[in-house]
Amino acid sequence: MRILDPWTLAIPDRPGNKLADTHKNITAHPAVGLVFFVPGIREVIRVNGDAFVTDDPELLEMLSADGKPAVLATIVRIREVFGQCGKAVIRAKLWEGDSRGLADAVTLGGDFYTLSITESAAKMAEKLGDLAGSLHAVIDDHYENELY
Repeated sequence: MRILDPWTLAIPDRPGNKLADTHKNITAHPAVGLVFFVPGIREVIRVNGDAFVTDDPELLEMLSADGKPAVLATIVRIREVFGQCGKAVIRAKLWEGDSRGLADAVTLGGDFYTLSITESAAKMAEKLGDLAGSLHAVIDDHYENELY
């Protein structure tokens, strides 16, 4: 995200699933709300505004990552900005190191499990068998070579 001026934000779009769902939603309903969590900060910043999508080459180049320009950019014209108290962040222990093992709800083979992320991964690997290793290799390669 880049602040273009005091009332305008630019959010880069990176290569992804190419479904453009967010862009379709913005075209139909330009009113947006953004919530910004800053690691280590309890208070949350909330922004409301109106958005549109642009393919302006100069702006996309300015939003480059790893030397690759953004695919598209969402521009948000800010209507209001306000802080949200940190009570929910404190209660959730969001920035505490020991809260990283939060439960992860997954559905596997019709069964519902509430497991830690590690347990979920192990259960999924068990269900997928040898395919799990192949999937991990494909995903790791994608993160390495296709992230931006």
